[in-house]
Amino acid sequence: MDGTRPRMAIVIGGGGAPRFEAAVADWLTGLAHAGTGLEAATIDLAAACLPADPPPLGAPSGDPDADGAPGTRPCSVRDLAPWLAGADAFVVVTAEYHHGVPGPLKTAVDWFDAEWWAKPVGFCSYGGHAGGSHAAHQLREVFASAHAVPVPDPVAVRSPDTALLAGAARHAEGMLRRLDWWARALRSARDRCPPAF
Repeated sequence: MDGTRPRMAIVIGGGGAPRFEAAVADWLTGLAHAGTGLEAATIDLAAACLPADPPPLGAPSGDPDADGAPGTRPCSVRDLAPWLAGADAFVVVTAEYHHGVPGPLKTAVDWFDAEWWAKPVGFCSYGGHAGGSHAAHQLREVFASAHAVPVPDPVAVRSPDTALLAGAARHAEGMLRRLDWWARALRSARDRCPPAF
């Protein structure tokens, strides 16, 4: 491992409330900078203009056959891939609709493979009667299937209101500390033995 700070990507824009998610991303960035060694940046999936449809079934892993020549990814997927690949950890901010993950977020996750491999993923959810916990639980399964490492204890927030976020700060700080530890451990492991799932 080269000793640089682990890079954490906060992923927003998967079909929820844009202003709310941006406020939560700013809040998480501040907590990460104050209490961990993580370097944080936000990735807005809505700005990436990813395809609305999932990759074709049976497409080669990590290089779906779509949008033209065989074995190529759509331009928007190719453009976002290096940003995801450069991250050592992720926090996915997600809404919950009807006890589930928003479709655009699930589709975005499905367009990438190796970018997620052997990297920790934390979750910050909102919406529904349980603060988005059903969506966070579903995403844990999705990311585990993508060979990522879901971090326990997702954070549920109900509002970007300062007082309500302050109430969730302790929980979020704990998640970020675990994410920092896992990011360092898994980056070291990937450097020694690159994953080949």
